[in-house]
Amino acid sequence: MNKLAKILLVVLTVLLLAVGGYYFLNRKKTEAETLAKTDDAFYLQYADNADTVHTFNINRAVENSLAIGFSGFANPTVAGTFPLVDDSDASKFNAASRQKWANFIKDTLMPKFGSYVAHASELTKVPTWMIWGVMVTEIDPEKLEFSKSSSGARGAMQLMPVTATDTIVVAKKYKNYVPDAHEAILKKNLGETRAEKIIDAVDKFDRSLVEISKKSSLNDLYNAELNIHIGALKLANLLDIYGADDLASVVVSYNKGDATAKTKYGIAGKSLKYALANTTGEAHDYILRTLGKHGGFDIVTNDLGILV
Repeated sequence: MNKLAKILLVVLTVLLLAVGGYYFLNRKKTEAETLAKTDDAFYLQYADNADTVHTFNINRAVENSLAIGFSGFANPTVAGTFPLVDDSDASKFNAASRQKWANFIKDTLMPKFGSYVAHASELTKVPTWMIWGVMVTEIDPEKLEFSKSSSGARGAMQLMPVTATDTIVVAKKYKNYVPDAHEAILKKNLGETRAEKIIDAVDKFDRSLVEISKKSSLNDLYNAELNIHIGALKLANLLDIYGADDLASVVVSYNKGDATAKTKYGIAGKSLKYALANTTGEAHDYILRTLGKHGGFDIVTNDLGILV
């Protein structure tokens, strides 16, 4: 190969790499923008259909409850309702470890976080069994409130910073549901000044100003009371969207993001069997880990008898 040909080959290679890099970065940017728009459109659709979707208002899923329903509503939870899926995800919960996890909840999580869970349940009307079930599914038993995932999720309920922000904004924007009791928790754990800034940003529906998602305040998500409260509020938002008869969409959305169940997997409003057949990877496993045999909800309701 002569010198000119070599130079042309190098130039062509550089151009191809540059074009490929530009295409890749631009595609990622477009995907992120699309997801953000989809997320907002998702909630707007929910808000626009308030008369049909939001009939249960703040009292979760009265109209849509199954037998796994909510204390004081149509169908109280009874032992044996879970598992909803016969399979299990052996990566965390299985028959051999079941009693260990039940004891862990009873002996470690409940004494440490019980008052926070009870208060969060009281404010959001999300049943305590669901909060405990999600917590035990998410938490690192060695690190507890200081749990951190490889993706950056933090705390007992494993919240991503952007999730913490969106949860508060969505609750306010689409449900007008950030009452004084919720604001008091922010003030107690973040201080008056920072909490007021957050509340002001939420009132303006401005995600970019909600300090809880900024790098300087990420460690706030290790605060157990704040983390559990926002995690419960997140579940409340999702139950208001999907209803208690679509727990697969609730748990997949909690684990993978608000719009994923509807847009990526298309499982919203479909059967649990459909959800299992049409999800993959972590989303599929998460359904088993929460709703499946030996899963978080099964252990909490059946082994520990937490039915409210």
